[in-house]
Amino acid sequence: DRVALVKAYAQEQGLYRDKNSEDPLFTDIIELDLTKVVPSISGRKRPQDRVDLSKAKEKFAKILIEEFNNKISLPPIEDKNIYFDLEEKILKQLKVKNILVVTEKPKVARTLAFVLAQGQKPKSIKLGKTTIYRLNYKNKYITIVPLIGHISEITTTKRLSGDWSKTDPLLIIEKTDALVKKEKIQEIARVLREEAKNSDLLIIATDADEEGANIGLEAYEIVRKEKEDIPVYQMWFLSLDPRELRGAFKKPIKPKWNWALAVEARRYIDAMVGFSSTRELTLYLKDSIGKFGNRVASIGRVQTPTLYLIYLREKEIKEFKPIPYWVIYTKVAVGEDIVKFTHIDSPFFEKEKAVSIFNAIKDVKKGTVKEITVEEKKILPPTPLNTTKALSEINRIFGIPSSESMRILEELYLSGLITYPRTDTDRYPASYNHERNLRELLKLEEFSELIEKEIISRGSRLMRNGRNLVGDHLPITPIRAPTPSSLKTMRENHRKIYFFIVRRYLSLFLEPALIEKMKILLDIRGEIFKTNLTRVKKAGFLKAYPYNRPQETVIKGIHVGDALTVNDIVLQEDKTKPPKPISEYELIKLMERLGLGTKSTRPDHIQKLVERRYVKREGNNIRITDLGWSLAKHLEEIWPDFVKPFFSAKVHALMREVMNEKMDWLSAVSKTREEFKNLFIKLRKSLKSKGESLISSIKEDIKSGTILACPKCRSPMVSVKQNKKINIIRCINCGYTITLPKFRSISKVTPPVKCAICGSEVYSLKRKRDLFFCPVCVNSVGLCYKCPKKEECKVNELLIKEDEKRVVGKCEKCGGDVIYVPERKIVFCRDCKTKPPSNLPRNGSISLLKRRHDKCGWRLFSIKQRGSRYYFCILCGERVEKTS
Repeated sequence: DRVALVKAYAQEQGLYRDKNSEDPLFTDIIELDLTKVVPSISGRKRPQDRVDLSKAKEKFAKILIEEFNNKISLPPIEDKNIYFDLEEKILKQLKVKNILVVTEKPKVARTLAFVLAQGQKPKSIKLGKTTIYRLNYKNKYITIVPLIGHISEITTTKRLSGDWSKTDPLLIIEKTDALVKKEKIQEIARVLREEAKNSDLLIIATDADEEGANIGLEAYEIVRKEKEDIPVYQMWFLSLDPRELRGAFKKPIKPKWNWALAVEARRYIDAMVGFSSTRELTLYLKDSIGKFGNRVASIGRVQTPTLYLIYLREKEIKEFKPIPYWVIYTKVAVGEDIVKFTHIDSPFFEKEKAVSIFNAIKDVKKGTVKEITVEEKKILPPTPLNTTKALSEINRIFGIPSSESMRILEELYLSGLITYPRTDTDRYPASYNHERNLRELLKLEEFSELIEKEIISRGSRLMRNGRNLVGDHLPITPIRAPTPSSLKTMRENHRKIYFFIVRRYLSLFLEPALIEKMKILLDIRGEIFKTNLTRVKKAGFLKAYPYNRPQETVIKGIHVGDALTVNDIVLQEDKTKPPKPISEYELIKLMERLGLGTKSTRPDHIQKLVERRYVKREGNNIRITDLGWSLAKHLEEIWPDFVKPFFSAKVHALMREVMNEKMDWLSAVSKTREEFKNLFIKLRKSLKSKGESLISSIKEDIKSGTILACPKCRSPMVSVKQNKKINIIRCINCGYTITLPKFRSISKVTPPVKCAICGSEVYSLKRKRDLFFCPVCVNSVGLCYKCPKKEECKVNELLIKEDEKRVVGKCEKCGGDVIYVPERKIVFCRDCKTKPPSNLPRNGSISLLKRRHDKCGWRLFSIKQRGSRYYFCILCGERVEKTS
C-alpha cells in the first residue's frame, strides 16, 4: 500500500518513470521520501486534520472530477494517416488534368499558390469578394479556392422559425427533420459549383483538425452536387513552411470523414440542445430577462456547464466562513540580512496557547541556530505545448484572454512562424527534425548563444517530452524566426506570445533546474522557530524559460550554534481566507479535464458567457454577474442533470466514438436526442413548480444592479451593454437609454448641481478622472465639458477643479495650461494644442504626481513598466530617480 501511494503521487507530480519504458528520455526512477509523500505514515498531522490557509483550494473541482471519473469515460482518439503518392498513384491512374484545391483561409490559399507555382507567379482572379488562384503544375491545371470557415449553418426549418411563442420548443427535439443545413456564404458556394464543373480531382487543404475536416466535408458536399463521382483527397500539413506544403501536396491522405462527421454530429446536437432549451427558458423569462439587455436566456451544452463551474467557485467564496488563527513570528538579523522566522507550530487555532507562548518569550533578544538542513530538488522542464497548455499558460503569465490568445496563435501560424496551434498532441515523435528548427531560431539574436552552445553543440537532444501523440500532429512549435523589420512592427501581445512559444520550446532541450532549499530552526528560550530559504543552484531550463523560476531568498554565513539578535517577536491574529475567484487558465484546464468543449472551442464558450453578460473578466479572473448567478443557482435546482458537465461529456465521448469509426454519426445524434428529450421534459416540469423563484431572483438582481433612477419615470436604469469604450444604460420600465463612456461607478454630485439646460441633477462618472453628465441632455449635448452652457452652470466649477488636477505645466508657446488626458495617455496645451517634445510610453502604468521637476517646474509622471518604476519629466524627457 505504501509503494502504491508513493507511485500514485509520483505519477501525479510527473516524477515517476516506468523502468520498462522504451523512451530513452525516461530511464530513471526517482526515489521519494515516504514521510513527505504520505504525511500520515510518519505520524505527522494529516492534511485533513489541519485548516488549509490556501486561498486557492478547489473543493468543488475535486468533487466534480471524482464524480466525473465514476460516471464518464472519454475514449482516446485513435488515428493514423495513410499517405498516397499524388503523381504515381493518383494523377496517372485517374488521368487528371484539372485539380481543384480548397483551403480554409485566404492567406493559406495565397501561400499554397506561390509554393506550388515553383517560382512562377500564380494568376489571381477576383470573383466578387473571393480571390481564387490558378497555376500550372507539371502540365496540370490547379485552381485554389479559399473559404472563410464554415460555409453552412445548422438552423430550424421554416415552420419552426419566426415567432418563438407560436411553436413548441419540444418539437425541435422530437422532429428528426426539425433542423436543416443551409448555405450561409452563397458567393463561395457558387464559386465552388462553377469550378467543380471542369475539375477531375478535389484536394481538401483545410486545417489539420476535426473542425477543418468538417469544413472540407461542406466543400465536398457542394462540389459533388456538380460532379458526383469526383475523387477527393486531403492535404495534411501542420505549418505553412514551403517544404511541408510541397510534401503534403505530393503525399495526400484519404479525407478524415470520420472526424468530419463527428463534428457534424456535434453541430446538430448543439443546435438541437441550444435552440430548444434557450427558447423554453426565454419564453418563460421574457418579461424579466430583457431588462438586463439580453434578448434571450442563452443555454448551451458546453456554455451552461461552464457557467456552473464559475458559479460553484463563487458559491464557495460566498459561503466561506473564516476561522481566526494566530501566528507568532520574529525578524532576525543574519549579517546584513533581516530574515523572518515563524513559530514551528503556527498557525495556532487556540488563542490561549498562542498567547501563553508569546508571553513567555516576547522580551527575549537572542536566539540560537538549532538546526540547518539543506535539500536539493530537481525541477523538470515543462512539457511541449498543446492548445490547452498554451492558452492556460499565456493567460497565467501575461493575463491575455484565451479568445484573444487563440486569435493571435492563428495569426502566428498563418504568418508561418509556428505550427498549427489547435492540437491535442504534446509529444514529439522520435523522427522529428529539431535541429532544422533550432538552426532557424539562431536568427533570434537573444537566443543564438544559448541555442549554439547549450543545445546544438550537445546534439539537439530533447530532455523532456510529453505523453500524448495524437495521429500526425505536432505540439505547438516555433518553426521560423521573424525578420528584424517584421519583429519591430509586431504588436506587443503577438511578440509576447511568439517569444513565449520559443522559450518553451528551447527549455525542452535544457537540463532540469537544481533548486536548493534550506530550512533553519531557531531556538528562542525553548520555542522553535523556522524559516525556509530557496536558491537556484543550477538554472538549467530556467535560462530559457524564466516564468517558472522560484523566488530566491538566500543568506550567507549562518551556522548551527550561532547566536542571532531577535529584533521583535510578534503575535499576529488573522483569519483563514476564502478561495480565489477562478482564473481563466484554471477554467480552461478544468474544462478539458471534464470534457467540456474542444481545444478549439473552449475560448469561444468563455467569450460567449462574457458577451451574454453572465460573467465578466477581472484581470486574470472570471467573475460571475448577478444575472449569471441567478441563472446558475436556479438551474442547479431546476435542471441539475444538465448544468453539471456529465451530459455534455457524454456527447464529447460519442464524438470520440464517431472519430474512431466505432459509431455512425446519425446514431450518435439519435442517442443524444432520446436522452436530451427526457432532460428537456424535466426542465419544463421544474419551471412550472419552481420557476417563480428564478423570476423573483432576477427582479432582485435588477434592483441591486440599478445604476441610477430614470429621469423620465424614476424606474431603475441598468447596464445593458458594455465594451472597452462604452456602457449603454437603459430604463427597465420606459426603455429610456443613454450611452456613456465606460466607468467604474456613477454617483450624484454632492452638494447637488442642477443642469443649466433642463434642470436635472448632474451625475459624476468615476474613471481615471471624474467626468460629469446630465442624464437628460447627455445624448444630445454630450458630457458636461462639451456643453455650450457650461459657463452658466455650477458644474463649471467642478470642471475647473478637475482640470487643475491634470495640469502638468504652462505652455512655452502660448502660456496656456498643458493638460494630461489619462484615457489616451497624451499631454497637450488646452489652448494651442501644442504637444511637449517628449511622449509618454504607450505601455505600463502611468500616474501624474504632485511633485515637480527641479529643473523646469513641470509636474512629474510616475511610470511603472515590467516591475520597475521611475519618474519622468515630459518637457525635457529626463528620467528622475525616485529618491532624488
